[in-house]
Amino acid sequence: MNSLAQEEFLLREMHMHYGRAIIMSQNFEKLLASLLRGMLAKEHVHKTPYKDFVKMADKLNDKAPLGELLKEVKARLSADEIPEELFEKVRYLRNHLIHNYFFENASKETVVDGKLSIINELIGFQQIFVEAAEWADKMNKKFLYEIGMTDEKLAVKAEELRQTEVAKFRAGLPLDKLG
Repeated sequence: MNSLAQEEFLLREMHMHYGRAIIMSQNFEKLLASLLRGMLAKEHVHKTPYKDFVKMADKLNDKAPLGELLKEVKARLSADEIPEELFEKVRYLRNHLIHNYFFENASKETVVDGKLSIINELIGFQQIFVEAAEWADKMNKKFLYEIGMTDEKLAVKAEELRQTEVAKFRAGLPLDKLG
């Protein structure tokens, strides 16, 4: 591979790993919002009218920044359930990736070993986001099981949500009409 082809390949790899890290941080954020929704469901079952609960949960689920979601989740857990160091890493890394990462690494982008360094660092960030997502998924299932959800019900709900999103993507046509 000639030098220019290698540079282009590494640049694509670097951007791909950056994109993956961002997607993984977003996945953690959505899992955390889902966890909070499960916690709220458990807190408000038989206490709050469903319509009011949905409004409250949707506000947090769709609009809250990561820091607020972390704060709300931590307020509902015991100290031994909170991976404080992991939360802090995720919050920092997510904000760093969005706001400063490439600006602070601009000179590294100009050389092969710098691009390789960035790629390796981004792979490490991805691993941290995966660890955080696994924690959030485990905790989310715990709360959902406590309010009567099962793996089967979760699978059905996930498929319904997937089909709804695909239908929206396809101009709102029902899936059975799209073939």
